[in-house]
Amino acid sequence: MRCINKRCNKEIGDYRFCPYCGKSQEGRRHTPKRANGTGSVYKRKDNKTRPYTASSTLTGERVSLGTFKTKQQALAALAEYEKQYRDIDVGYGLITLQYIYYKFVATEIEKLSPSSQKNYLLAWHRLAPLHKMKIADIKTENIQKVIDIYAQEHQQITLEGKPVYIGKNGRKTTENTGVPKIVQPLSKGTIKQMVILLGKIYKVALANDWVIRDYSAYVSYGSVKKESPSNMSCFSDEQLAYLFEHINDKPEVSNYVDYIIAMCYLNFRVTEFLTIKPQQFYVSDDNIPYFIAGMKTRAGTNRIVPVHPKILGIVNKCLANSGETVFCDKDNREPLTYNKFRYYFDKNIKQLGLSSSFTPHSCRRTFSTRFSASGASETDLIALMGHTSIEVDRKHYINQEVKTLYGSLLKME
Repeated sequence: MRCINKRCNKEIGDYRFCPYCGKSQEGRRHTPKRANGTGSVYKRKDNKTRPYTASSTLTGERVSLGTFKTKQQALAALAEYEKQYRDIDVGYGLITLQYIYYKFVATEIEKLSPSSQKNYLLAWHRLAPLHKMKIADIKTENIQKVIDIYAQEHQQITLEGKPVYIGKNGRKTTENTGVPKIVQPLSKGTIKQMVILLGKIYKVALANDWVIRDYSAYVSYGSVKKESPSNMSCFSDEQLAYLFEHINDKPEVSNYVDYIIAMCYLNFRVTEFLTIKPQQFYVSDDNIPYFIAGMKTRAGTNRIVPVHPKILGIVNKCLANSGETVFCDKDNREPLTYNKFRYYFDKNIKQLGLSSSFTPHSCRRTFSTRFSASGASETDLIALMGHTSIEVDRKHYINQEVKTLYGSLLKME
């Protein structure tokens, strides 16, 4: 059953209160819920003579069994179909992973606590590439490929197994906007949950002589892949010049190329960049423009970051918008969320024909790479980046004078 709150509308079973929004479910008729994978009977309003429809998912795909005059007839047809399916000879190779899961394992999982059910349900949906495979055909390499997907950055999925995207408003959505919501690699414990679930499925398969061994026992789930070179991307000098050339383009979505360029010269973390307020902008007695901003670490909080002459025009234009934040939403002058900025970032990068490996963090990495290559001192780099030395916690680095930092910054063209 789904929550009666239309804004929530999530599958919650027979809970009296929705575990997602807390809405009381009193006042609606509670009807017994059929076990997962055993099919469904529902009433249609467009067929008055035979309004009841029965469908089954035992084969792994939804199969319609036809329409019926009464609910009892539909339930009887469903029961007969299930009986015939259970009697099918295994030799035909119809025993898929999802058949075993829905017929034997799902019902046991439903007896667990809500949090355990949620963990197993997510684990099951992450195994989606294996769902329709015959259990006899699944080998260690098939399982390992799925595990490896989640051992690195990957697209988020919902509790119902739907892929998550970032909408134009910056919020998560299941509508395909072309910008997937990327999340960090799963922890060892979460990946292990997938293997544990496979173990439960294989236990049933072994008991019925459908397989000769449990191939999930040979899978490696403890090592998260190291960041690949593509995920260590930064803009080259040529690519940065290319961004400047397209700063005034009018793409299908709003143009935020100027924000991307500004990030490459200001080196703030994404959240720091999006939350800078106009009152954090200063001009020194030497007429040097700079921000005092930053967060996250002691070394990075309220650090001095001069504004490079190449982006001073961008900064002044943003300040003139009179938004709550300097780099605000261009449509309504409200603060930009990370997800909304990420949506525009990915769209702009794609429309410019640049690699999809670029992320907002590539801008900070670009600054670090170019600033270091300019011959500036390590002391100034640490101060501007808001880091501490690997060897010694040099807290005084954030106290570098504006003039010193600005001189080092000018070495970077």
